[in-house]
Amino acid sequence: MLGPVVGVRWNLSPYRDFRLRWKIRPSAEVAEYGICLAHGHQLGAAEPIFRRLFDLQPHDWHNRYNIGLIQYMTGRNAAAVETLKPIVDGPAAQVDALNLIAAAYEANHQTPAATEALRQAIDLAPRDVRNYLDLATLCMDHAAFQVGVDIASAGLKQIPDSAALYTERAVLNAQLMKYDAADADFAKANQLEPRQDFATVGLGISLLERNDSERSLKVLRSRLRESPDEPTLNYLIAEVLTRRGYRRSDSRRRIRPPRWGRLFLRGWYSCRHGLRISPGACAGSHRRPTAQHCGPDRE
Repeated sequence: MLGPVVGVRWNLSPYRDFRLRWKIRPSAEVAEYGICLAHGHQLGAAEPIFRRLFDLQPHDWHNRYNIGLIQYMTGRNAAAVETLKPIVDGPAAQVDALNLIAAAYEANHQTPAATEALRQAIDLAPRDVRNYLDLATLCMDHAAFQVGVDIASAGLKQIPDSAALYTERAVLNAQLMKYDAADADFAKANQLEPRQDFATVGLGISLLERNDSERSLKVLRSRLRESPDEPTLNYLIAEVLTRRGYRRSDSRRRIRPPRWGRLFLRGWYSCRHGLRISPGACAGSHRRPTAQHCGPDRE
């Protein structure tokens, strides 16, 4: 999803005249304007832009996708499902649309349909890590931990260098109390992406839940030397010290399994992945959604 951008104000000044004249502008410029509005979290203003693009280009699936995404982001999950169905059915199904409709199905409490959509996306794009991650996290949400492990393992057969999948499988193994396997996966994820903190954080939480505060503190402090301003690391070290009795408090907080796994995966995944407005052919790559003139202005 398009998460909040802290300290950033999106620059829409090149498009001031579009507020009155966008309906008569070329479609490529209209697309850029809609993308800027969406990135600026003006979803109500962006939706009619993408509907206009759909009227102009009904065969471009990106336009339908963007309408469905805005519907999903504004809580209209059933409407999003209906909007997206034409681009997920049949031989021309789009992987991005399958991933989005799965999110809409799950938000609408239609878990079997969400699962099927993600499995179809995996079949169409077996090296796209997003769908394995989403399906394994869905298993986490419904306490199907072993199924989640199997899905992550299947993904690693296709993408053996994915730190993301090792991290996900580690969290799932920890929920099954397979701690040796979890530790090995956290270590492998850290080896593959040593500059990322999430594998270390996950290992620290896993050790903490086993009441192994000594090892947890050692792991977290080792990482903190490299990232001294990382708030999650500092918070977890404080939690470890609290549990060890260095600070007495009646308001100690404990992240209990399986909840800690879901919280960790959701937080980690939202930082690295997510659904994005798709610019289609008008504004470059789907994976790079920023339009040409809508860069952020620092406040």
